[in-house]
Amino acid sequence: MQFAAIRHLSVDMDNEFTWIQKIRCCSTTLQSLELRGCNILDFTNEPKDEVVLPILQCLTIGDDYYSEGWSLRARTPALTSLVVKSCVDCLQNSINVNTGNVTHLRLPGHWVPINCPAVRVIQLDFQN
Repeated sequence: MQFAAIRHLSVDMDNEFTWIQKIRCCSTTLQSLELRGCNILDFTNEPKDEVVLPILQCLTIGDDYYSEGWSLRARTPALTSLVVKSCVDCLQNSINVNTGNVTHLRLPGHWVPINCPAVRVIQLDFQN
């Protein structure tokens, strides 16, 4: 039996880093990815290599509550849409993705500058 390729994935992060393994299993077909955060992650066993997501266009990071203390290293050359739901500081300190081609950016109202030189649309969410 052959299954269809996974193009959209929403993942809860955990201390065992199984979420990275899930992403790697479908990394070549993912077009959108949502990473829901956890503020108690232990990075003792964190994988040090990056995840390559060659056709990922949309990345959503975080929950609707404050989350921090996790990291992601990914090569995302096709990324054009970035949604940050919480903790923009985490994006600068712990998230390493290609933002050079991002044209659409959504941030919480308490945002700090992010290096997205191609951005055309910025949406600020002041509700959370």
